[in-house]
Amino acid sequence: MKQNNIHRQIRAAREALGITRYQAAKRLGVSRTHYNRWESGLVLPNIVSLRQIAVALHTTQAALLGEGIGR
Repeated sequence: MKQNNIHRQIRAAREALGITRYQAAKRLGVSRTHYNRWESGLVLPNIVSLRQIAVALHTTQAALLGEGIGR
């Protein structure tokens, strides 16, 4: 798993939906600060959070991990 790319994939998925970081955080039920830490690469989401992020951003866990296009 490439930690340094997960945050880029999260950001790309959010931007593809045309939503803000605040809106993404709200969809996930987390604070904007917490979401920002995932998207900036400061914190790596655990597997449960990764699944929730994928669902909220209409993508797959594999895509967020950089293992395929999977949209």
